[in-house]
Amino acid sequence: MQSDILGPGGEQSQVVLATADDVLLDDLLRLCAAADATPVVATDPAAARRWWPMAALVVVGDDLAAYLEPPPLRRSGVVVVARDEAAPSLYQHGVSLGAEQVITLRDDEAWLIDQMGLAGDGRARAVVVAVVGARGGAGASTLCAAVGLHAVTEHLSCVVVDADPRGGDLDLLLDVADEPGLRWDDLAQASGRLPASPLAHALPRRDGLALLCARHCGPVPAGAIGAVLGALARGFDLVLVDVPHWHAQSGSPALTLADVVLVATTADLRGVASARRVVSDLDDHGPPVRLVVRTGRSGSADPDQVSRWLGVPLAARLPYDAKICADGDRGDLVVRASLRRASRAVLSDVAEVAGRPAAGVHA
Repeated sequence: MQSDILGPGGEQSQVVLATADDVLLDDLLRLCAAADATPVVATDPAAARRWWPMAALVVVGDDLAAYLEPPPLRRSGVVVVARDEAAPSLYQHGVSLGAEQVITLRDDEAWLIDQMGLAGDGRARAVVVAVVGARGGAGASTLCAAVGLHAVTEHLSCVVVDADPRGGDLDLLLDVADEPGLRWDDLAQASGRLPASPLAHALPRRDGLALLCARHCGPVPAGAIGAVLGALARGFDLVLVDVPHWHAQSGSPALTLADVVLVATTADLRGVASARRVVSDLDDHGPPVRLVVRTGRSGSADPDQVSRWLGVPLAARLPYDAKICADGDRGDLVVRASLRRASRAVLSDVAEVAGRPAAGVHA
């Protein structure tokens, strides 16, 4: 087999497959096709070394791993792969090569397809933030919209997703109900790996902020939500998902994909009690949890005290503002000063917690 196979037009590939094992190579090519990634194939160590510095992802077969030591340079995005079972020595070779993972196709096909797709898209995966309103009036939808609009002013590509297709709050809040573009109604049967760029460009927008909501849609299957969110995570810098509080118990795909979960609540006894239940439900889902506390006009607890009561770090405080409420009622949300401060605090905290800020988001 030819040692170097270029994509159409001789363009440089984002994925290199380094293996001389024809059976393993056939499997890896099949995964590249599923990920819509065009690979370079290097069937000998010399070819692999030539391509090593240039690709976003280097997949090294177990047959060539020992022959590539020491690697041409230390880099991220190296995966060592075996078909069925990884010999103990393969993990040693993985360490020597600086590999991020040593995997088997038998167990990790889906993960490798995702990594190939990310490399083929030529961009890092977005930071995904799930926002859960612990109770009504906590401002979760307002927070999602405000953070999204502020992120756009910080030169981030951002999408806000309403994970409750029956809600419609974000559609009205951002005044895009009559704008053309895809809704959950069009995506309820989605499955598998969706193309990131066409989906991103097909969504309605307000002031540069993309939005995915619904018109007349019933429940959307978890598989469709996962497929759509996976594509959006490849198409944007920041994905904000407005998640209903009851999804915290059921394990929504938004919570599985999230890098950070923000729990929005009010600074009163009812809000604290509701937030405590949500935080308890979220314990099983893994992502770090942060708190956003909306203070009332009077009689509210201090947000720092609410944070201590719940044992959850405070990301931002959101003071009550009658003008913001009136804006929302009119479907004309304006990111006023208090919302801007909260949004800036959220973006800064998310960047720090996620550990890999989106472009333009700095801890």
